[in-house]
Amino acid sequence: DRDKLAGVLSEEMQRAGRQLPVFVQVNIGGEPQKSGIPPAETAEFVARCRQVHQLNVIGLMCIPPEGDPAGPYFAHLASLGRDAGVDNLSMG
Repeated sequence: DRDKLAGVLSEEMQRAGRQLPVFVQVNIGGEPQKSGIPPAETAEFVARCRQVHQLNVIGLMCIPPEGDPAGPYFAHLASLGRDAGVDNLSMG
């Protein structure tokens, strides 16, 4: 959900000699108590994770705001996923 974490994750995978698939956390509702990148930065962040940190980003994940209908948030994440070029979504 941030560059510093992506860098640490990349270093640890290199140290372990493993390349695991990862999901990027998106703060789909813009909630201050939740982690994740802002929706508007998703495609750029995924590209940076792939190019700079050499991470195998395969999807996006989010948790919509409690009490709001989840459908619009899930549709937004699906659109962000298409823009970022990922095939998998974890929405819960």
